[in-house]
Amino acid sequence: MYTHFMNKSPCPISIYFSLTGHDEIVQIIREMKKKKIFEIDQLNPDFIKQINTNIATPLAIIMNNSMQTRKIPNEFKSVTIIPIYRAKDNTLLNNYRRVSLCPCFTNKFEKLIYMSVLFSSTEQYIVSDPIRS
Repeated sequence: MYTHFMNKSPCPISIYFSLTGHDEIVQIIREMKKKKIFEIDQLNPDFIKQINTNIATPLAIIMNNSMQTRKIPNEFKSVTIIPIYRAKDNTLLNNYRRVSLCPCFTNKFEKLIYMSVLFSSTEQYIVSDPIRS
């Protein structure tokens, strides 16, 4: 049915991941917000900000390696879901909301991937830049 598309050459446009560096990691960590609930790894954002420059290069290496191999470290995949009581009858499940706790660097890694794909896509005019539009 659609076999005639399979013999075509690959699409000339592909999305690539630009590698990250020490300075970009430092900036992302500086933007971390204080949280009332620590992530699953129990790392305090204030502590991470204090050691920011010491961990930025190793984090950049881990994240670049992950993007190049297209494999996410298992430590970034673990999530704990906890129920947070909202109001009224605490015996009804509908009165709770779910909160996902994941390792604090997982969100930073997702942000790097998002920024990389967005940059690649806008450079190749696949999508328009929502920031510049």
